[in-house]
Amino acid sequence: MSLSNNYIDVHVYDGTLLIPPLISYTESEKCEQIQRLQIKLTNSNAIAMIKLIESCIINKTQENYDGANKVDASDLLANILSEKYDDIIDILEEQLEDVFLLGQCPQGRTTRLLQILCSIKN
Repeated sequence: MSLSNNYIDVHVYDGTLLIPPLISYTESEKCEQIQRLQIKLTNSNAIAMIKLIESCIINKTQENYDGANKVDASDLLANILSEKYDDIIDILEEQLEDVFLLGQCPQGRTTRLLQILCSIKN
């Protein structure tokens, strides 16, 4: 995989993201969804990122929460995983890898996951 140096800093979107209405999932529902996703992933960086997101859910830490945009990355991910996402699994895996390599901050997580959620909802 080749990473471009021509990416946009996700922090330019701080406080400007338009978050659609999200379905609320429990922590255990989110972890179950993540476990089902994990077995479909093949990229080690994407797997590491999904495990990190899950760990933040289990340990109730704030690394998934994007305070600038007032949204939790695990909520976005759960809403993606509640849809039929098999057609975009490659894109999802690529974005998870990008989060792992380029920006594990809450904004990096939410910006990339929001793009995916919006693409499958439209």
